[in-house]
Amino acid sequence: MPAKSTKIDVARSLREYVAGFPKIWSRLNGIERLTALLLYALWAISLSFLLRVILSRKIDWSLIVEFYVAGSVAITIAVWLWVPTFWWALICSYFLASTVVVLLHVVLLSKIFGDVKSAERSLILFMCNVVQLIFTFSIWYEVKADQTREGALLSALLVFGTVDHPHKAMVVVGAQIATDFLLLAIFLAHIVGRVGYRENRNSESEITRQTLFSTKSEN
Repeated sequence: MPAKSTKIDVARSLREYVAGFPKIWSRLNGIERLTALLLYALWAISLSFLLRVILSRKIDWSLIVEFYVAGSVAITIAVWLWVPTFWWALICSYFLASTVVVLLHVVLLSKIFGDVKSAERSLILFMCNVVQLIFTFSIWYEVKADQTREGALLSALLVFGTVDHPHKAMVVVGAQIATDFLLLAIFLAHIVGRVGYRENRNSESEITRQTLFSTKSEN
């Protein structure tokens, strides 16, 4: 009898989502298990999870992710342009937090959810996530540091580049620095993971070639 797969498929209902917890518990150990359980639990309150449950039976999940990322960026930029208020800043921050949770899933839960669909696609989406981060904190600098739209955008870019920071919103500055480093860690982990994956693929290909060559030589 074939063993049951421990990989979590697309959660298209709350029942499938809950069924993922015992899979994580049995598949991982130690700090990996605790981190995975925490991230998986946080996923339930993210916008991406709601979209997955509602739409994944009708639309391919990869398309939902792309529309979600593009929509989050578009809404954040629109808020920065027209309605940079406290409540809209909170909504955009929720979008950004949901994005960070999903990115952490990609890096830390690959044993459970599987590898990314395409490295190039992931890089494009990651660049969109950086744009989302910049404009989200631009809104906060307008709200908390009383800066102009252009000045707030410049402040967010300077903080992102670790060049300078506004002095009237230190809590926001600290939050952006922490988020910047988190995204940097996610990006580096993804790159290292892809390099290791390619090295393993190359090693497997080389072993296969040597085996075939040995077989031909014996014949």
